[in-house]
Amino acid sequence: MKKRKPNIEIGHYRGSRYWGVWVDSELLAVVCYRKGAEAIKSALLSRSKPKL
Repeated sequence: MKKRKPNIEIGHYRGSRYWGVWVDSELLAVVCYRKGAEAIKSALLSRSKPKL
């Protein structure tokens, strides 16, 4: 069975320093820095890769 890649989006809250991470249109986390949001996205994508 083939696993589908999750749809992960990062968005900035206007007028603040906060960034949101959404997975399949569901809010997963709110962080203070973009690098933190990108780290969460990268960790989720590395877990979703199939292992041989």
